[in-house]
Amino acid sequence: MAGSGPGAEKKKGEAFRVDEKITIDGRLSESEWDNAEVFSDFITRDPDPGLPASMPTDVKVLFNSEAIYIGAFLKEEGSENVLRELSQRDDFSNSDYFAVFIDAYKDGINGVGFFVTAAGVQLDSKSSALGEDYSWNAVWRSAVEITEEGWFVEMEIPYAALRFPKVEEQEWHINFSRSIRRIRETSFWNPINPEVNGFFNQAGLIGGIKNINTPVRLQLYPYLSAYLNQMGDETTYSVNGGMDIKYGLSDAFTLDMTLIPDFGQVQSDNQVFNVSPFEVRFNERRQFFTEGTELFNKGDLFYSRRIGGTPLNYGAAFAEVKEGEELVENPAQGKLLNATKISGRTKSGLGIGVFNAVSGPTYARIRNAEGEERLYKTDPLTNYSVLVFDQNLNTNSYVTLINTNVMRNGTAYDANVIGTQFELRDNGNNISVSGGGAYNKKYNFEGPDNGYNHYGSISKVSGNLNFGVNYNVESDTYDPNDLGFLFNNNEFSKNAWISYNQYKPIGFLNRFGITANTGQSTLFRPEAFTNFYMGLNGFFIPKSFDSFGFGLYRNPIEGRDYFEPRRAGYVFTTPTSTDLNLWFSSDYRRTFALDLSYNVSSFDYRQGPYNFYRISPRVRVNNQLSFVYSISLNQRNDEFGFAFFNSLGSADAQGYDGENVYMGRRDRNITEQVLNVNYIFTNTMGLTARVRHYWTEVEFKEFYELQPNGDLEESAYAGVNSSGRSVHNTNFNAFNVDVVFRWVFSPGSEVSVVWKQSILASQNELEENYLTNIASTFDALRSDSFSVKFLYFVDYYAASNLWRNRKQANEF
Repeated sequence: MAGSGPGAEKKKGEAFRVDEKITIDGRLSESEWDNAEVFSDFITRDPDPGLPASMPTDVKVLFNSEAIYIGAFLKEEGSENVLRELSQRDDFSNSDYFAVFIDAYKDGINGVGFFVTAAGVQLDSKSSALGEDYSWNAVWRSAVEITEEGWFVEMEIPYAALRFPKVEEQEWHINFSRSIRRIRETSFWNPINPEVNGFFNQAGLIGGIKNINTPVRLQLYPYLSAYLNQMGDETTYSVNGGMDIKYGLSDAFTLDMTLIPDFGQVQSDNQVFNVSPFEVRFNERRQFFTEGTELFNKGDLFYSRRIGGTPLNYGAAFAEVKEGEELVENPAQGKLLNATKISGRTKSGLGIGVFNAVSGPTYARIRNAEGEERLYKTDPLTNYSVLVFDQNLNTNSYVTLINTNVMRNGTAYDANVIGTQFELRDNGNNISVSGGGAYNKKYNFEGPDNGYNHYGSISKVSGNLNFGVNYNVESDTYDPNDLGFLFNNNEFSKNAWISYNQYKPIGFLNRFGITANTGQSTLFRPEAFTNFYMGLNGFFIPKSFDSFGFGLYRNPIEGRDYFEPRRAGYVFTTPTSTDLNLWFSSDYRRTFALDLSYNVSSFDYRQGPYNFYRISPRVRVNNQLSFVYSISLNQRNDEFGFAFFNSLGSADAQGYDGENVYMGRRDRNITEQVLNVNYIFTNTMGLTARVRHYWTEVEFKEFYELQPNGDLEESAYAGVNSSGRSVHNTNFNAFNVDVVFRWVFSPGSEVSVVWKQSILASQNELEENYLTNIASTFDALRSDSFSVKFLYFVDYYAASNLWRNRKQANEF
């Protein structure tokens, strides 16, 4: 594909300077647009890379002292061919779109993208070595107008939304993209070759932007919120106020602060019944911790849910309750007081990130029979900090240094982790060598106080055929989880893979890819085999734009699981097995679309099979109303898993102070249903609802005493108490409703109204069927929250200019 590989000549263009402010109305009516250079001749990336785009697109670029302006005409054969489904911000939906991508420092890795759909919906993203982040939001303006000849886009991107070097004349990496949804075509001004690894390294160039200065970037987001919360018969009210602040410390660095934050309106977590020996990882949904955090996520040492998360001594509060007392309140989340981050990148390519957050003390309330209450501190005043240095190198390479630190007030222990990460590529962007490592240290900690990990890989990353090998080592004492997240340590794993991707249409297929991989793992200490697997998977996209794929994995050697027993010195032997996964996804352009998946795990002896089914229909009623429903069923028959610690023959198996490890043969069925409903009034106003019901039943059939060598000995233990009722069976339900109305009444400013309902119910009695289960779930304790939040955006630079102009016009 000519003109798209490493070292290929890039397209170049010039922006045209204007003195007046451009009115953003989607019409390109100002005479200044007539003087601007035209960026045209787009080249497709999908579905057939390298061909001229099927419809012409003309783009023009203007700039003044305050902003850069993008105007585009996207030719089409009739307005009915322009697909324009409405959606919430940062959702492409079933719409055509136009986009501009800017890498102002020309490092080929980091940049930003601004998208506008034909329905006028804005999307923006920040790109880094970790990929695209659509949680990043900037404040900018856009407008769309649709005609019989095509559609127009007009964009105003203030310099406050960009980062660029302080030089007399700017030269940026830039690219423009267009998606024609009806034919699933995506094209770019400067060609993007899918065989070449990277995106901004394949952008074109724009010059002519002279004598611009970074404006005073002081932006305030004050908010006011009110809550009505009801838990059972108890009703509480609260009114909160606070502010987010963005301040440009220089042309490259920005200070972000959240003072007295309020995250009560974020989407509910997907609670599950966890039978594994590892912690459940929840997604971060708080905007301050998802927006612009790409620097802090380098090295995978920062898990922001630790901040304001489960208190350090949350579990200890239950043991603190004495005879005759009850635990009245034990908050499951700490109280975040404030958070600050400073981030940016110098013109030499050095990225610097500083993050700091403080959470206040958290207390559990314990009440005795006389009604007297006492407090038990579950979390001390805690300071969390992250420091990152990330140096871009030539050929899309980088090296990073990360330090995380947790300091707790009082006698609680402190923790520190220092790590590094790097990726080096050759001049042709074909070979990648990457790796890193980390060392953790705890202070005043009773137990292992330090550990380490290191990892590395070498791979071919460009072309149709790619391959690589990698390894990862985690010592048995490595623990970054005070501010990071690691499921388990004590592992040494090695993997190899090879993949082939066909990017140009062939036969009935538009595109396909096949990957084969194999891997083996052992314990780090003592060195002992744990697992070996072989895998093959692929995806296929026919010319109908439906897609399907498969995954086939084989564990030909018995595994050795040292974590499931929950006790050092014990191992559980896992059978040889085969896993098959099949999936299908129909074209989302259709009014009715369907996603299907099926997975079966077959074991060579003792347990299984496991079956997983998922069906997810989606219906687009019109450009405003859509439904997406998903139901999944996970059936795990004759599953073997940890049951309890106790002495043989004990009637009460709920304690964990015994000497023996018991495993159980069980049936575990999980049903999850999620319904999403969207009704979008305009491109700035919408109503969304999400309902989720998660139901799992665990039924134990037999119990076995696990021997240290992995053997299972039959046990007479029946798993019942003195009343003959099971003490191990579990029926768990999580039911959540999230209804959100959001109106962006001005760029950066919005009003949101949210209703959230939550039910968590758990019991040992199993239900006969779904209907009896849902009835008992709705009888459980319910939590409701109704809130209103008003957020207003204040731009100091724009406000001061408005004041100055009005004063000069004698309006004041």
